[in-house]
Amino acid sequence: TNSHPNDKSPLVRTKIMRRISSIFGKHEHRQIGGYTEFGSINVERTETRTLGTFAGVFSPVTLSMFSALIFLRIGYIVGNAGFLVTLLQFLIAYAIVIFTVASICAISTNGAVEGGGAYFMISRTLGPEFGGSIGTLFFFANVVSSALCISGCVEGLVENFGPSGYIVKSLIKDGRWTQFLYCTALNTLNLIVCLIGAGMFGKTIVFILSIVCVCLGFTFFSFFYQGPMPVAIPDSNTLVH
Repeated sequence: TNSHPNDKSPLVRTKIMRRISSIFGKHEHRQIGGYTEFGSINVERTETRTLGTFAGVFSPVTLSMFSALIFLRIGYIVGNAGFLVTLLQFLIAYAIVIFTVASICAISTNGAVEGGGAYFMISRTLGPEFGGSIGTLFFFANVVSSALCISGCVEGLVENFGPSGYIVKSLIKDGRWTQFLYCTALNTLNLIVCLIGAGMFGKTIVFILSIVCVCLGFTFFSFFYQGPMPVAIPDSNTLVH
């Protein structure tokens, strides 16, 4: 009441700060219901979703199940650990998956989940300390998983198109550093796809899933069409010749 009637500096400062924050994309949070929703100051959002349910959820999850571990390492695990130990490993893995999915369902149903995937939910739910540490482990797990899938892809290419290829012989060379070169090229291609954007990622993931489905279809078809036939031992087998 003691201020001058022409003093409008607080109002002017508020308008200036709102304009500056809108220019630089500063975010605010609003208390809605029982949780805090983080969003932009502008109510109208013009951005559109680039990934749908099939390309964004179904295809990545399906490819994570049909990985190199199933196609190339199950026989190795059974041969070295035994059938019962392999079943025990599967039971432990499925128990971990069940607990993880139940935790994610509990988190996603108790608040608004924005972009960022699993790390967003972990960091916003457990806080910066636990979320940051688990996010670091999550990052290294993705790095190791990417290395496993790339090395498995190169191994399959060499076994089918290498010097003793099942499909075409001597189409590509084989060797330790040659396979390292192939892995580097595939990893660079993955980096380019990620740098292009989520739309390119969705198209690539659907294309890879279609190739995997076609290969599985040929496998089931050959089981009923082709009779028993001798299979050549690959050169990578140093135990039996």
